[in-house]
Amino acid sequence: MSDIKPNSNICLTFEPSAATIFENIAQTSFQSSAYGYCLGPNIFPHVTLAQLHITDKERKQDILNWLSERSFEIGITLDNFDISFRSPGVMWCHFSVHKSDALMSLQKEMDGYVKSIGLEPLNPSLEAYYPHVTIARLKTGTPIPSFEIPEKFIEGTFVTKAIYGPSDELGQLLGYRFND
Repeated sequence: MSDIKPNSNICLTFEPSAATIFENIAQTSFQSSAYGYCLGPNIFPHVTLAQLHITDKERKQDILNWLSERSFEIGITLDNFDISFRSPGVMWCHFSVHKSDALMSLQKEMDGYVKSIGLEPLNPSLEAYYPHVTIARLKTGTPIPSFEIPEKFIEGTFVTKAIYGPSDELGQLLGYRFND
């Protein structure tokens, strides 16, 4: 049996202080009503650059090698908290991420790279790219909990680092942190 999870992400993870804020919001406000996904001990805040379906160990190693040869630490700024409906019966609760020139350039580079090794990203790319940090998924119709967002959290810019890791069937990163 292969140790490669078919779904995986190339994404940006957050420095520990920012990750803790995202996780605290999720755990204190969304945990009790979450539907299959809530940031916490094993599900980490991230911004997806490319969601992939990989069954080939060589492609995985190609990606890991490519990432290790580059520095992808960039600043991320949040725009606002939002809700989206991408699957029937499910609401994604997330923070929208500002489409800075640096972020869009990085996503374009990532899109070009994965296509150059014969993979097609599963997430919208380039002009359709929608950067965000999912906090939790809820069943449609579930009341959205109220929560306080620290002012400096919204106004701040957070250091991120590009990583490659496994994801669930809906593209949510599982099992990796900034320090891993």
